[in-house]
Amino acid sequence: MADVEPPDGGFGWFVALGTFIVFFVVPGQAYSFGVLYVEFLDAFGASKASTAWIGTLYFSTGVVAIPLSMALINKYSHRKVMMIGGITSSIGIFASSFVSSLGQMYIIYGVMTSFCHWLLSVPALAIVRRYFRKRLSIAMGIGVSGTGAGQFALSFLTQIFIDNYGWRGTLLILSAINLNICVAGALFRPIEVYHFIKQRNCQNTIDATMCSISSTQPSLKTTETRPVTVSDVSLENNIYSDCKRHELEEADESESLVIQNDLSEHGEEIRDDVAASDHNIRRRIQSCATELRNFLKGGFDWSLFKNLAFVLIIVTAFGSQAASMAALTHGVKRGRDYDISSLLSSSLPAIMGMAQFLGRIFWEIGRASCRERV
Repeated sequence: MADVEPPDGGFGWFVALGTFIVFFVVPGQAYSFGVLYVEFLDAFGASKASTAWIGTLYFSTGVVAIPLSMALINKYSHRKVMMIGGITSSIGIFASSFVSSLGQMYIIYGVMTSFCHWLLSVPALAIVRRYFRKRLSIAMGIGVSGTGAGQFALSFLTQIFIDNYGWRGTLLILSAINLNICVAGALFRPIEVYHFIKQRNCQNTIDATMCSISSTQPSLKTTETRPVTVSDVSLENNIYSDCKRHELEEADESESLVIQNDLSEHGEEIRDDVAASDHNIRRRIQSCATELRNFLKGGFDWSLFKNLAFVLIIVTAFGSQAASMAALTHGVKRGRDYDISSLLSSSLPAIMGMAQFLGRIFWEIGRASCRERV
């Protein structure tokens, strides 16, 4: 990937806004799981430990999804990964509203939805680094502060939705809210495209200025050649593409007529065509399998798993993420056991979210000021 100078502002602030939206929705829903946990206990009639495994699986699956996310970014782009992850995770939440057993909830919400959700954290952070260098700390602080803001807002909203629509209706609403990830993905414009559009706008401004100067001086008759712009090249390419398309369409029509005449005169050749078609299908399947193998080999450095330190970090992250869900999962239920109202019980994760929101903002601002002094 080419090293492009980041603008350190401008459209980059919209990219930071997109990162804020992603962290508002994804970790915001995860850290608000304790509100849904109480309803799952009543709905499935399972033990606290068995029901809590939904949240544990949700958080722990992210450790596996994040390395794959880095490989997908290298293969495709931040925007494509974000769009696909947003749509598939919304489908997972939507499907979770129709489950009838705890095992189905494990698979659909705890694994499938979690896997798609945690694919999004890496591109949301990586794209910010492409747009910022000097103000990176401030931009990252704005983006990741969406975690606390989402936890604060969605804890209350989830409880309100449950009181009015039940847990199944709440999951339907959350799946719709989750589609805002696609809106954030639309803001993740590749930095190369940003610079291309900026250069094109500058060229258009220069052309407009030259035209205005020439119009104010009609007596000067020059034969200067206007520089070829990106628009001219695009127009020429479009004309060339149209011509080629018409030629291909005419060739396809004539070829189809010849094939029809041959089939009507030589019925035996049908079997040969079918055999050739089957051969082409098998060849395409083999090429897809080869491309998948090449992606798995080249998209990610699997030799990292031979490094003991890397493996220990992965195992430690898996355990810490699983353990961090204890307070978030059982806090709301504990409040209910002490006869605290449902809305006040949901305020426990909300307060934690507000503290996290303020902490991330001030931490990043303080770190940026320290760097400037150094």
